[in-house]
Amino acid sequence: LESLLGVQTNNRQNADIDGLIELKTKSMSGLDTLFTLRPRFDDTPVAKVEPHDRSRVSAYTRMYGYFSEKHPDAKSLYVTIGSSPNNQGLYLKVNEAAAVVELRKGSQITAFWKFEDLEHELKIKHPTTLWFDVDIDKSTKTAKFLYKAVRITQIPSFETFIKLISSGIITYDWRGYTTITGKYK
Repeated sequence: LESLLGVQTNNRQNADIDGLIELKTKSMSGLDTLFTLRPRFDDTPVAKVEPHDRSRVSAYTRMYGYFSEKHPDAKSLYVTIGSSPNNQGLYLKVNEAAAVVELRKGSQITAFWKFEDLEHELKIKHPTTLWFDVDIDKSTKTAKFLYKAVRITQIPSFETFIKLISSGIITYDWRGYTTITGKYK
């Protein structure tokens, strides 16, 4: 869609068109990615194990990940995390008093996002968003897209966003793997 509209494909932190309009397409079976925001690890078990903030995502994967056939010499962590514990025991908990969304395992906070950071990302990425529903035909070498409907949203409500995290409608995807020991790769 971006190509058809003359918008350069990007992975920008703000909205696709002049920082004002975000474009989202999805087939009915897919989920929407709202934005990407690395969690914080201050005063968590990860911070105690890994003093360098830049390496804490890898340390997290090493600590809470699992072994898989896809990456046999690594720890993998490809999970969706919602308001109920997943197979790894990880879940999200909204802590209104502390103004954070906690990433927990059992009763332990393993990482977190400050409300102010989440609200900033939501509002900078989605000031106005065009949501396109699309059918994809992959029966030939070249995929064909049928744009069936479009919805527009403006001025996202952070209060609603937080409620949707609490209810499990908004989830967080952790995707990655790293070496088992030594330097993170």
